[in-house]
Amino acid sequence: MKGKSIYVRSVIYMITLISLVVLIGCSFYYISVRSLVLQEVTDSDSQLTAQMASTYEVFLDSTINAAMVSIQAEESKGFGEQSSPTSQSRYIYEKLGQISQISNFIYSVYYTNIRSEEVYVSSGFRFDKSDFYDGDWLGTLETESDFYILPARKLPTLPHGEKDVIPIVINMPLHALQHDHTYIINLDAGRLFQYLLQHSDNSEGRNIRIVEPTGMIFVSTDRPQYNYRNVTEFPYLKSEELMKEQSGHFLTSRDGQKLMISHFTSPQFGWKYISETNYDDFAKSMVFPLQIIIAIAAISLVISIIVVTSMSKWLYKPVKDIIRMLGGQTGKEKHVDEYKWIISHIQAYLKENEHLRETVDQNQSIMEKHFLHTLIVRNTYKEQEIAERLDYFGYPLYLNYTVVVIGIDEFDEYMTRFSMEDRILWEYAIENITLELLERHGAGFFVSLDTSKFALVYSLINDVPQEELTANLIKLTSEIKESIHYYLKLSVSIGVGRAKPKAGHLYKSYQEALTALKYAESIGNGELVSYREMQGAERELDYPYELEQTMTQHVMLGQYEEAEGAVAQIFRLLQTVPNPQASHRHMISFQILNALTRKMFELDIPESSVLQGENGLAELCKELLQNRSDQASIDMLLGLIHRLCLYIQERRDNVSNSHVREMMAYIREHLAEPISVDSAADHVGLNRMYAGRLFKQYTNQNMADYMNQTRIDKATELLSDTNMKVMDIATAVGFNNTHYFIKIFKRYKGMTPGKFKENTQA
Repeated sequence: MKGKSIYVRSVIYMITLISLVVLIGCSFYYISVRSLVLQEVTDSDSQLTAQMASTYEVFLDSTINAAMVSIQAEESKGFGEQSSPTSQSRYIYEKLGQISQISNFIYSVYYTNIRSEEVYVSSGFRFDKSDFYDGDWLGTLETESDFYILPARKLPTLPHGEKDVIPIVINMPLHALQHDHTYIINLDAGRLFQYLLQHSDNSEGRNIRIVEPTGMIFVSTDRPQYNYRNVTEFPYLKSEELMKEQSGHFLTSRDGQKLMISHFTSPQFGWKYISETNYDDFAKSMVFPLQIIIAIAAISLVISIIVVTSMSKWLYKPVKDIIRMLGGQTGKEKHVDEYKWIISHIQAYLKENEHLRETVDQNQSIMEKHFLHTLIVRNTYKEQEIAERLDYFGYPLYLNYTVVVIGIDEFDEYMTRFSMEDRILWEYAIENITLELLERHGAGFFVSLDTSKFALVYSLINDVPQEELTANLIKLTSEIKESIHYYLKLSVSIGVGRAKPKAGHLYKSYQEALTALKYAESIGNGELVSYREMQGAERELDYPYELEQTMTQHVMLGQYEEAEGAVAQIFRLLQTVPNPQASHRHMISFQILNALTRKMFELDIPESSVLQGENGLAELCKELLQNRSDQASIDMLLGLIHRLCLYIQERRDNVSNSHVREMMAYIREHLAEPISVDSAADHVGLNRMYAGRLFKQYTNQNMADYMNQTRIDKATELLSDTNMKVMDIATAVGFNNTHYFIKIFKRYKGMTPGKFKENTQA
C-alpha cells in the first residue's frame, strides 16, 4: 500500500518525541532529588575531614608531650654532664636513643650545645657542625623560644633514604632567659599519616592531603609527587577559595574525573586538611532513582503509543511536501514506497558527486604522510587518537617503538651534484631499500623528514629483552648503511634513539636519534651512533625535555638570562651520575645543540649569522667533542644562545617598528573614516591585543588615545585655519557624534571647540 512504510515511521517518530518529553520531565525531578542528597553527602564529608584532622593532631600532640616529659626528666638528672668526653658522648647517645623510642613516629633526634661545635644524632653519629649533612638547615634555627614547630621538610639523603619529617625544636632549659642546648625531634610525617589512615574507618576511598599555612603540601595519600608543591600549582584545587575559607566543600574536575573536595583548617597548627572523593562513585549510587525514572518513561511510552497512532497521519504531510518539492512521482513511480523514492533521489545526487570520494582517496597518501611526520617530529595527538589513526592507515600497535634517523653525508655536495628530479629518485630508492630490510628484521614505517634526512620507526611484534632489541637494531641499521652505499654510492650517517613503550612517545625517541646523528656527523662520514652509547654504560640519563623546551622558548623570545638558567639546570643533571663520563657531557651538549639548530631552521636563521668560523656547525661540534670540562661546553653553548637572542631581538625590533609606523600612517590617512584598533591591527595583519601592546611599547601611548590625539590635533588646525562649523569639523576628523567630539576636545585642550575658535580669532 502506497506510503505504508513512511506512515509507520511517522508513528515511531511521534512516539519517540513524546517519550523524550517525558524523560526530560523525569530528569528535572532526578536532578532536584540528587541535589538534596549531594548536600547531605558533602556536609557529612566535611564533618569526617574535621574529625580526621582532630585525630591526626591528637596523635601528634601526644607524641610531642611524651617527648618533652622524657627530656625534662633527663634534664633533671643532669643530662650531658659526665666526667669525660667519651662517657659524655655515650651517655648522650643512650638518652637520645631512649627519646627516639618513645614513639614509632619519631624518626630521629638531634642534640646540640651552644658551647660546643658538635651535633649528636640518635642513630649513633656525631658530627662537627661544619661537616653536619643537615648543618645549613640547623644554622637557621632560633634559640629564643622554648618550643616551636617548623614547617614539614624533606630530610637530606641518609642511608635509609629521604624522609618527610615535621621538625619539633625544644630549647633547654625551659623558661630560662638564655637557652643552653637544643633538641630537634624529627617526627616521621609519613608514618604518622599512615597510622592515621589505618585507624580511621572513614579514610577508605578518599585522597587526603595536609597543607601548611603557606600553601605547601607536605603529605598526600594518592600522589607522592604532590608533596612539597604549592596548591596554587593545581588549578582544580581552587587555591584562592581553598586557603581563604576556614572550612567548606566544592565540586571540581581533574583529568576528566569529577571530584568532591572538603577542607578544614586546624585551629591549633593552622594546617589545612583536604579530602578528595570521587564524585562519580556517588553518581553511581543514584542508579536506583534512575531506574524508577526509566520505569515511568516506559509506562509513558505505552500510553503515548495509544495516543499517537490516531495522530500519525498529520506527520505524513511533510513527506508529501518533499515529494512535491522534488517534482512528484510519475508513472510507475507512483507505486513505489515514498521512502524508497526519496532515497533513490539522494543516491542519484551522491553518484553525481562521486568525484569527491575519489579526491579523498587520492589525498589519503598525503594525509598518512602528514600524520606520521607529525607523530614523530612533534606529537600533537592523544593516545586514543593515535591508535585510531594508526588503525585507519593499516598500522597495528606494537609493544615498543624506536626511531632511527638517516642523514646523507656531504649535504652541499649532494645538493649540487644531483638535480631535484635525481634527488627525488634517490630518496625513493632509499625508502625502498630501508623498507625491504625492515621487513626482514621487524616492522614499522618510513618517513621523509626533509632534504637528505629520513626517519625509520622500528618495532618488534613480540616483547623481547633489551639486548635482543639492540642487537636487531645494530644489524638492521648496519645493513641499511651498507646497502645504500653499495647500490646508490651514497655515504650516510645514522643516529638511533631509545625504545619507547608507546607510539605517543615517538617524538622523544626522534629527538634522541637526532642528537645521536648530530654526534655521528661530528665524528665523520658513514658513522652509526646510538643515543644509549652516547650516555655510556654506567648509567642512563633521564634527559629533561621540559627544561629543553623552556630553554628554546626563552631563546625564541630573545631572553638570554632565562635561557642561560635553563642550560645550567640541564647540566646539573650530570651531578646525579655517580661517575660522570665525557660521553654524558657530549650527550647533553649535542641534545641542546640539536634543539638550537632545529629552532634556527624553523625561524630561517642563516648559520653565518650566529655561528663562528668557516665551517660553522661542523667546527662547533668538533670543539664540543674536544672540551674537557662541563663549564667549557656550557660557555660554548651560551655563546651560541647569546648570538641567537641578539639576532632574534634585532629582527623582532625591526619588524615591530615597521608595524607601528604602518599603523600610525594608517590612522593619519583615515582620520575621517570610522577606524578602530581592530581595523588598524587588521591593516598590518596582527592580532588586536598584540597590536595594542606593541603600539604602547614603542609609543608609550594607547592606540585609542593616539587616534583621539591625532583627530584633535587635526581639528585644531581646521578651527584655526578655516571657517568650518564645529559640526562639520567633527565629521571631517572622524567623529560621528558632535557632543562626543566636544567632550574629547575639552579633555585634551581644556576648553570647548567654540571657545578655542574664539581665542584664535581674537
